[in-house]
Amino acid sequence: FIDVRDKYHAKSLSIRVYYELDDFITLYYSIDSAKQFVSKNESIGKITKKRFNHFLDYLKRLTAIKEKNDSKLLGRLKQEIELNTQIVNKLWLLEKTVEIENKN
Repeated sequence: FIDVRDKYHAKSLSIRVYYELDDFITLYYSIDSAKQFVSKNESIGKITKKRFNHFLDYLKRLTAIKEKNDSKLLGRLKQEIELNTQIVNKLWLLEKTVEIENKN
């Protein structure tokens, strides 16, 4: 990984994989690690940091909702994601909310 962008994309992909595998312990660890990586890396722009942090925060909340099976919180979270224009992996997050809705 020579380029910061490669590390950034690799972290994003691995986080989504941990979610898909229901490996929540590793997921939470990876989210915290990614937040530190983004916040400490000066070559990542402020807008990119903000967009990525929104993704990480939403994913953390989505995971907690999935674990608790809380459909009321899921609806609110889905609405927040839909309204947020400053987020990476937005479509993926929305797909995951629909998957959880369909399981309930």
